[in-house]
Amino acid sequence: MSEQNQISHNSNTKSLLALTVVILVSCIQYNLHLNLKWPYTSDSLFYTHNLYQLQGNTYEQSRQKVLSNHPIPWKDTIQQNIFRSKETYKKVYRVFTKRPLYPLVAYGLFYIVRNEESAFILPVFFGYLGVIILNFILIKNTLGNFLATISSFLLISFQPFLYCTTFIMT
Repeated sequence: MSEQNQISHNSNTKSLLALTVVILVSCIQYNLHLNLKWPYTSDSLFYTHNLYQLQGNTYEQSRQKVLSNHPIPWKDTIQQNIFRSKETYKKVYRVFTKRPLYPLVAYGLFYIVRNEESAFILPVFFGYLGVIILNFILIKNTLGNFLATISSFLLISFQPFLYCTTFIMT
């Protein structure tokens, strides 16, 4: 092996090791943050409704299942009204029938993981990891391994990024 190949091999090994550490730390950080909060938003409850309908439930069965399986923790009267009023619920639900990709992915994942929350969180988690890996690769190609690792750790520790990525997203 020539000296140039040896240097390239060492650089790739260091890069892979740094990326592995970044991914490991980001997985731990994500899991710790996820355990501290309820990951659902009002939007995600409508996606859950869609999931229940994809599983064969009727509209009314799905609505009742959403209301009985998920507490409505919001103090806001507007969000309370969305879930308490059948008419308002139906109007808001129509918006979410136009965006079927997320519940469809969750439906497919549900048969693998057999857990509703995990089926919704996995696509978001993979998106979270994808952003971190893309950040690492782009910075590494421009500024090198050290700065790529540092910038990835800064991204992971940026609270608004972590906060938003631990919700079941819309």
